[in-house]
Amino acid sequence: MAFAASMFAVTLANQSIQAATQTRALNTNPTKQAQANTVYMMFVFLGGAVGAVLGPAAFEIGGMALVAAQASALVVAGLIAWAAATRRNRQSRQQDKADHVAVEAEDRRTRQTT
Repeated sequence: MAFAASMFAVTLANQSIQAATQTRALNTNPTKQAQANTVYMMFVFLGGAVGAVLGPAAFEIGGMALVAAQASALVVAGLIAWAAATRRNRQSRQQDKADHVAVEAEDRRTRQTT
């Protein structure tokens, strides 16, 4: 019974995560939701395919210890990619804000001289 409950919890969590990330992907550009969904689902299936190849290969070579190490390495790689993207987005927003402030200052100077 405990196994069935844990599988239910894992399935619920997985579906909740997919719904949340898919919603976020669709909201990136509301005018192009079909394209965003296509790209999102392509990467979902690509990730599943890569996992279906890497998991059994790791188990064959080193058993569950290597599967766990491989999963941990993939999680760390994902966190590094997320951190890099977050940093790049933050820098881009800061640059956009600085550009906006510079344009406003130039507009004020132009209005004052006319």
